[in-house]
Amino acid sequence: MPTIEDMQAVLEKDPATRASGIEIVGAHADGIELTLTVSPEHGNSVGVCHGGVVFTLADAASGLLANSAPGENWVTIDSQIRYTAPARQGDELLARCDRRWSTRSDFARFETKVFVGDSLIAIVDATMKQIGRREG
Repeated sequence: MPTIEDMQAVLEKDPATRASGIEIVGAHADGIELTLTVSPEHGNSVGVCHGGVVFTLADAASGLLANSAPGENWVTIDSQIRYTAPARQGDELLARCDRRWSTRSDFARFETKVFVGDSLIAIVDATMKQIGRREG
């Protein structure tokens, strides 16, 4: 079972996720929690957090969780996001991602819920495919 240390090791090898300011705050065998504080650079033209920032956080959660399995390389092949409320500058986003199922071979499904405080602002369903194996 992957540990928070395994997930942190994957994060260290992911420059795009690291550059976005995403941090791991919790993990267990089939789940991970990430945070991101909305900065002025995350804004859009209508004054709220750009939806792509919320999606990036959710995608990072499923990617870090999937790729924390030793020796496995996973990529997102399908993802759907449903927004329920906007985030604003200064909000701390919390993404909670859980593995919903996986095949014995190379497909897995994840659900990520993104919150501001106790308020759900987005739900993301993602399907990932294992594309190969890696050393270590």
